[in-house]
Amino acid sequence: MKKDKEIKTIVGSFLLTLAPIIVGILLWNKLPDQIATHFTLHSGQPNGWSNKAMAVYGFPLVMAAVQLFVVVFTNLDKHKKNIDGKILKVIYWIVPWIEFVTTIMIFGYSLGYQMNSDATSNLLLGVVFIVLGNYLPKVKQNKTMGYRVSWTLNSKENWRKTNRLGGWIFVICGIIFLANILLQQEWLIIVPLIMAVIIPLTYSYVLHRKGI
Repeated sequence: MKKDKEIKTIVGSFLLTLAPIIVGILLWNKLPDQIATHFTLHSGQPNGWSNKAMAVYGFPLVMAAVQLFVVVFTNLDKHKKNIDGKILKVIYWIVPWIEFVTTIMIFGYSLGYQMNSDATSNLLLGVVFIVLGNYLPKVKQNKTMGYRVSWTLNSKENWRKTNRLGGWIFVICGIIFLANILLQQEWLIIVPLIMAVIIPLTYSYVLHRKGI
């Protein structure tokens, strides 16, 4: 990604991360003093609340700090040149979009709209995993995105094979998450997350033991 385009992407991602503050200010008089900010995985019922100021200002500012960490960490990666521009955009936009959708959902629920947090969570996870799954096989060795362990970083072939498998696993997990919008089973969130970590890393270690 060219430097000027990268700067525009970084600025735009921060603006999106902070956009819920503007929405919260516009809705301030309509929002309750206590806002549901955490929901159960299975039933989607609220089980955690925050005061209005924290929900409107605190959460977006915390996520802006997370986004700052992502940007700094990515730019400190000495292998950043190996990250394709499109993949770099995914890295920069993923936190802001998740935060924006989540915060708007929280505001909507507080205003009395029927919001299915289970469906929203599965939809977000499904889309994110499918997008990442499509990019993982194309990622070259770096310390920002991909299965970054010592034996993948020390072997291009191990990196390629591991991230190719990881890409397929991510897409499969994403499809499971999308299907879970209808099924709404808690284990269909937990198990795919474990699969996405354990299977590729185990495969990578087996390759390493074989000298790859």
